Amino acid sequence: MDYAQKQVGSTVPPACCDWLKSTFVEAGPSVDDKKNSCLCLKAALVDTTGLRDKRLKKIPGLCGVTLPFTLRKKPNCDRYVILRIHSLLGTTYL
Repeated sequence: MDYAQKQVGSTVPPACCDWLKSTFVEAGPSVDDKKNSCLCLKAALVDTTGLRDKRLKKIPGLCGVTLPFTLRKKPNCDRYVILRIHSLLGTTYL
């Protein structure tokens, strides 16, 4: 969390990037698993003091990850529900 708490410098630890990739990108976890991971992440972020939304938003890009929600102190994890509904209906959601 050092990166998200500082105004300048520092880097995103590789372990953080690896977790984001394995949890939200790589094949395997279901939509429900990803939503639960988002909710867990949200709970951890809310309890961490000194986080800067501007820097949180940069983390996925620095890790080469695209998330279906904006990483911020209070991410919108309900977006997974929308993605799941479209998936069940066989429609594409962009």
